[in-house]
This record gives sequence, structure tokens and C-alpha cells, in this order.
Amino acid sequence: MTDHDAIAVEDVRPRFLAKTTMARKAADAGISATKNELIMMGRKYGRLVVLVDPKQTTMDCAA
Repeated sequence: MTDHDAIAVEDVRPRFLAKTTMARKAADAGISATKNELIMMGRKYGRLVVLVDPKQTTMDCAA
């Protein structure tokens, strides 16, 4: 965490990852806990953590 000034993370919504409501809730809780811990660690070390909209994040830049 001390090697970077800023960290960008996709703001993932795991609806498509699970077939049942219970599995969706478990996946959402796990991802939310991970994002919250990353944000807290960023604050602790004075780093910027940005949650990025996942839309089109896997596309290559034309330039």
C-alpha cells in the first residue's frame, strides 16, 4: 500500500456472478467488505482510493 499514491478499483456489482439470491448476497457482502477495507487502508496511509464505474474499463485505448 505504501508504493502507490492512488489506487483505482472497479465498483463491481456481483449480480451476474451468482444464480441464487443467497449467493448474490454473500458475494455482495464479500466484495463490499474488501472495498471498505481497501478504502480504510488507503485513509490510514494517506492514499487516494477511487471507485471507478466498470463500464468499458476493459476496452483498449485507441491512442
